[in-house]
Amino acid sequence: MANYYTHLAFEIPATSDDAERFNEAIAAATVAGNSGADDNDAMEGIGCRFDQDSGTLAIFDSDGAPNLWALATSLQRLFPEKLPLGFVYSCSCDKPRSDGFGGGLFAVGSENIVQCDLSELLAEEIADLTENPDVG
Repeated sequence: MANYYTHLAFEIPATSDDAERFNEAIAAATVAGNSGADDNDAMEGIGCRFDQDSGTLAIFDSDGAPNLWALATSLQRLFPEKLPLGFVYSCSCDKPRSDGFGGGLFAVGSENIVQCDLSELLAEEIADLTENPDVG
């Protein structure tokens, strides 16, 4: 059996009030998770740290299995004045598996959220090279 992990770490400009709101959202996710609620918006597996000196909020995975969509929708809901925002993530595995490595990105706007997966981008690039082998 193989273990799969997803990791992320990024910073956004923030105030102490922003950090408090984000921490409250994480705490609410913990309560929802402990109650057995099935909440797709629960920000499970996410941690953060506020740096007063730099005015940044570092956001990172806390357990190797963050809810990426919940993070993206929370950023959209909690920080509309900071949009657009984005983050990248990596996927890994503790055994060699063809589907065990990769990653992607989320771009968060006021009206939509876009996710791009590296395997999809690779497939598109290979298709482009197959159709136009001399373009590069």
